[in-house]
Amino acid sequence: MRYRILGKTGLNVSELSFGTAPILDGFKSYDEMMPKFYRLTLKESTDVLRKAYHEGINFYDTATVNEYGDAEYKLGYAFKSSSSRSEIIIGSRARRYDYEGMKAAIECSLKTLNTEYIDIFYIHQVNPDVFQLALDEECGAIRAMREYQQKGVITHLGITSHYVSVFEKSLDFDDLVVHQFPQNLMENGFYPRLRGRVEENNIGTVPMKIYGAGPLLEVYEKPLLISYILNNLNTHTALIGIGTMEQLIENLSAYEQAIKNTEEYALEVDRVITDLISKKQCNRCQVCECPKDIRISHLLRYRAYYHYYNYQSFSVDRYNKLKTGADACDKCMCCEKSCPIGLPIVEYLEDAHRVLSRNNKEIIWKL
Repeated sequence: MRYRILGKTGLNVSELSFGTAPILDGFKSYDEMMPKFYRLTLKESTDVLRKAYHEGINFYDTATVNEYGDAEYKLGYAFKSSSSRSEIIIGSRARRYDYEGMKAAIECSLKTLNTEYIDIFYIHQVNPDVFQLALDEECGAIRAMREYQQKGVITHLGITSHYVSVFEKSLDFDDLVVHQFPQNLMENGFYPRLRGRVEENNIGTVPMKIYGAGPLLEVYEKPLLISYILNNLNTHTALIGIGTMEQLIENLSAYEQAIKNTEEYALEVDRVITDLISKKQCNRCQVCECPKDIRISHLLRYRAYYHYYNYQSFSVDRYNKLKTGADACDKCMCCEKSCPIGLPIVEYLEDAHRVLSRNNKEIIWKL
């Protein structure tokens, strides 16, 4: 395992980091299609986490949000001894944007993790609608995080988001020193828009969804997807959700292949991106903005998953949860005029609504 310094935090993190969402117990609301690894026992999860540690993974990502279930508890249990705790790096987060809510979330995290400190704490899933509240210095989540940092309970502050516009603004906050964002081979336009300022400010970078939450594995090999993150983008770590011993071993093997065949995979990455451009697939650069508040990059991602990556049920469910559907498009053409790769976005929106806007009660995925 190789390591990189996580920006100005100075933390020496493993190039492969462990996402703990898949080690939770599961909820009754999860349907029968949820994979078995969402229901790991405490012993099973402890074995997987400790094996990862012995293989050199020292960076563990978790959260105090409902969909992570008991992942924080399992992580804390696996590394409850003081000696092992000091040798790992924990990043946790909360989807609470007000001062009091974030205080409660941090206290909950400390208790559940059974730790006296958290290395990195993120404001989680910040979108343009909540940005102003979350970063308000009087009543926002940032105030609570700073207070706990001053107490020595939180070492570094971070932010997670799916929006380029959020990170463009958060770069003005000097103490938000770690950014977690979606980036993968298909959605290759996100980080490049931020890279210049991120590197200039020495921000720690933690790309998530490097497998596209799963669909990309229908088409591409894991070593290629890992290589893109670590070698082509030169980010600090590749965050991967791991839920079983088999998955851990598979990902470690893929990582080894990625770092041993850097030049080969770099050429393959270039070929794949050229192919995606020729097929006119959205790269999620988010340059386009819709006056009707259609989240175009999200919607086109679900369309691509539906047509090209065999994730029909997932795509239908996610599309129907969007606040504004593609049918709100009035063909003003603002999006197409701004698209740097010339996508026929209006045509894609019409197609997305046609294939995704149906009632799908049989299969519901909740990630």
